[in-house]
Amino acid sequence: MTVTLDTFKSPEFRGNFSKLPICQLLNGKNILFIKSDNIKLSGWVKRAEVENLLAQLQATPKGKKFTLPEGYDVACGTPFIHTYRNGNSESGLAFECPRIHVLASSPRMIEVNDKGAEAGIGRKGDIIGNFETWHGQSIRESHPKEFTTLRTLHMIYLVDTSGSFLHKVPLVLTVHGGAAAFFGQQLENFYKLVEIAYSDSQGESFYTLNEQARAVTVFQPTFDTELVGTDARAEVCAVVGFNEPTAENVKEFFNLPNAEKIWGTQQSLSGFASRYLKQFEKFHQIAPGVEVDEFPEEQFGKTMPKNQVDDLYHQVKQENLTALQQDEDPDNF
Repeated sequence: MTVTLDTFKSPEFRGNFSKLPICQLLNGKNILFIKSDNIKLSGWVKRAEVENLLAQLQATPKGKKFTLPEGYDVACGTPFIHTYRNGNSESGLAFECPRIHVLASSPRMIEVNDKGAEAGIGRKGDIIGNFETWHGQSIRESHPKEFTTLRTLHMIYLVDTSGSFLHKVPLVLTVHGGAAAFFGQQLENFYKLVEIAYSDSQGESFYTLNEQARAVTVFQPTFDTELVGTDARAEVCAVVGFNEPTAENVKEFFNLPNAEKIWGTQQSLSGFASRYLKQFEKFHQIAPGVEVDEFPEEQFGKTMPKNQVDDLYHQVKQENLTALQQDEDPDNF
C-alpha cells in the first residue's frame, strides 16, 4: 500500500476534535462574539481579511467611526473590540444575527455558582450533575436554586448568507442560566416550525426531524437584553426571536449543498462536552460519577413511548425555564 496525504481522508484515520475553539454571548452587547485567538484555532476561511479589518479597526482614531468595505456580508461578522469586567480587552468578530448550524448539544449540566461556592457545596464552576437524569434533578432540588446554574454546550458552524462555512473547525457556544434557557427554548421553537413548514411543503402528515436533519438547518437568532434574577436586575443576552420558515421558503433553511460535510463532522463529535470541560478544567471539574455527554436512554430513550418522552421533555424544560430566569450570575463564559 502506498501512503499519500489522501490516505488520511479515510474514516479509519478520523479522530475526535480536541482543543475546541469557543464563542460566547456578550451580555449588554447582545452579540455572539469570537475572540481573535479562537478565530485562528477555528481555521477561519477568510482569516487574512479578518486580521486586516481588525488592524483597521484598532488604527481608527477615537471618535471616528469605523466603516466596513462596500458590499461586505455582515453575516461574516463585524470587527469588534470588547472590554471584559476585569478590564482586559479582546479583539474579534461580533455577530448580531448569526447564521448557525447546531451540530450537537450537551445535556444541561448542573454547575456550582458563586453563592454555591460560598455555601460550600463545591468550587465555582464544578459540574455536580446531569440535569437530564432523575438523579441530577434531585441534586439540583437538594440545594437552594440560587446555589447552582445550568450550563449547556452547543457545537456550531457559522455560515455566510450563501451558506458557505466561515470556519473549518466547529465552535463551542457555551451558555448558562437565563441565556441558556432563552437559547434552548428558541432553538426548540425553531426546529418545531421547521418541521411544520417542511410537512406543509410536502403535503403530508407531520414529520419530525432527527439530529442529523436538524443540523442541516440554519438557525438565525436575534438578541436583546432580558432582565433575570430574583430582583430582575441581572442583564443577559437573550435570544428573543429568529428568522422563521414557512412552507413556501423552508427549502432556504436547509443547507443542502453542505449536508454531507455537516454529517461527516457530526461523526467526530462524540464526547465533546467532557473534552471541553477537560480543556477548561481550571474552571470546570466534573464530580465523580457524573456523565455529561449523553442523554440517558432510561429517561429519554427506548424505554418510554415517544409521546411520553416529548411530554416529559417539554414539561421539565418549561419548569426549568422559570428557574433559569432567576439566575443571578450573568456571565455566559
